[in-house]
Amino acid sequence: MTFNPKYFEHHPDEPIILHRKEIINRKFPFKVLSDPKIEKEFNIEFLSLLEKWEFKTITVLIDKLEHQKKYDT
Repeated sequence: MTFNPKYFEHHPDEPIILHRKEIINRKFPFKVLSDPKIEKEFNIEFLSLLEKWEFKTITVLIDKLEHQKKYDT
């Protein structure tokens, strides 16, 4: 099962990438989620898909201050 980006403007050759920061800040192409009705529909559909998909999650956490100290250029 794939994610149908019917809510967002997109080009078929450029898939929608779901970045939390852009979704929360309603940056393009997620600006449409500023409409509460569309946001609710999207959330319901997306949560339903997450329940059905089989996937693994990998999370990485870094200490940004330490990283900046070590690799400051």
